[in-house]
Amino acid sequence: MDISIDSSVDNIRNSYKNRTVSDAAEKRNLSGCSRERQFDKVIITSSSRQVEEKKIAEELTRQILSEVNTPTPEAKIEELKQRVTQGTYLVDADRLADKILLQRGEQTDE
Repeated sequence: MDISIDSSVDNIRNSYKNRTVSDAAEKRNLSGCSRERQFDKVIITSSSRQVEEKKIAEELTRQILSEVNTPTPEAKIEELKQRVTQGTYLVDADRLADKILLQRGEQTDE
């Protein structure tokens, strides 16, 4: 029986190459699947308290804007002018102080 060493070595090389190529392909397929599973998912949501605070702020903003955009009736302006000229208009000092302090607080918050 005549055995050729060259052909046996070639067979082993080919077998090794084929196995290496198929192993590499299999690793790529497996690593592709595992890569998809490795990604993290981040979900950002507001807490119920933040949502509620936002609703309250929006409602207050709406109310304030409606008050600011409402013009003062001419009759009220004329009445105030008459009271000032007659000297019967009295300023409520506590109410005035509250408004001044409230306005200063808004300016320092900015």
